[in-house]
Amino acid sequence: MEPFFFVQIFGFVLTLVVIALGYDLLKTRMRSKRHAPAASDEETLQLHLEQLARLEERLEVLERIIMDERSSRQPDRSATEYRVSYSDSPRETPAAAR
Repeated sequence: MEPFFFVQIFGFVLTLVVIALGYDLLKTRMRSKRHAPAASDEETLQLHLEQLARLEERLEVLERIIMDERSSRQPDRSATEYRVSYSDSPRETPAAAR
């Protein structure tokens, strides 16, 4: 056997080892980024709690607005009657309006 054959096999095995080690290194790096604790977990939690409190306040205000509108509204069908009467009446053409 020629020495060139052994160099090819050694190069092939060395390439496979480098690829496998590179894959393991990349996989470990991705895992550590995904599971790394954030430095500002407490700050992030506080920010989310403040946003939640503001959202709850806005929701309460909207609920009050809706309840006020429902309680102050009397059964009024004029808007519905207007739409019905408008759709039943013939439309004016621009020439007839002049």
